Amino acid sequence: MVPESLPERLRIDQKVSWDKIDPFCALRNITHDRFIYLICLIVLLSYLPEAGQYSCFFVYLRLVLGFSEDEVAYFIAFIGILSCIAQTILLACLQKYFGAKETIMVGLFFQIVQLAAFGIVTSNWVMWFAGGLAALSSLTYPSISAFVSVYAREDQQGLVQGMVNGVRGLCNGLGPALFGFTFYLFNVDLGYPSPLALTKTNSNLTTIITNSKPVYSTMLSRDVPGPPFLFGALLATIALMFSLLLPISVSNLNGNGNDMRTIEQNARLLNSKDDANDNNQFD
Repeated sequence: MVPESLPERLRIDQKVSWDKIDPFCALRNITHDRFIYLICLIVLLSYLPEAGQYSCFFVYLRLVLGFSEDEVAYFIAFIGILSCIAQTILLACLQKYFGAKETIMVGLFFQIVQLAAFGIVTSNWVMWFAGGLAALSSLTYPSISAFVSVYAREDQQGLVQGMVNGVRGLCNGLGPALFGFTFYLFNVDLGYPSPLALTKTNSNLTTIITNSKPVYSTMLSRDVPGPPFLFGALLATIALMFSLLLPISVSNLNGNGNDMRTIEQNARLLNSKDDANDNNQFD
């Protein structure tokens, strides 16, 4: 027999009620807690354009920006490699020297710049630069998870992480729909054109009809090739503004205590004390 490892104060009643299984009740409770509300709002505003971007990203590169199949493949590999580096080395450095909140803001800033670049610019080298920024913007979600694990109360860890994943799942469905609808509003056709169409006439002669349908059908679409990306940049900007409201210390979050030092600062102090003790032992 293994004893219960959960403390008594954290053990909850196992009785099942409708409030526990009702998903709409959980959604209503989001606004009751300022911390959960801010986190879910930032995830919604930041991941909605990200999900929409990756749903039409590579078709957009082919049809609007004129990338070849090989260039698209190289572009995917480029973003993937940089994303791995960003989510390992760069994320660890930013978390160590700046903190979780600042890392979230850095990721959102990169997302704003790359979405704006994809929405306005059509230059080839700028697209590669924006792709690098898109890889760096992948810092946002790991930073949010780290922030929740540090700042959420012990009895809210599973609740907040579950809500964050639920909002991401919602964005996976709404993001592509939002981008597709925005492309439709601005008359940007991302369908592959069929260059030749064969029709038979009554005289058994075959007529070749060329499809010269342009990708852009309005002047605004020519000036702004990617309207959904600009709209996504606006959403990410709002998310960045909301991230400024995130607490910088546990005392700010819970409203008690006078110690305004952040968790990261306390961790650095503990590490320095451990190093000093180790040096004294060796001496």
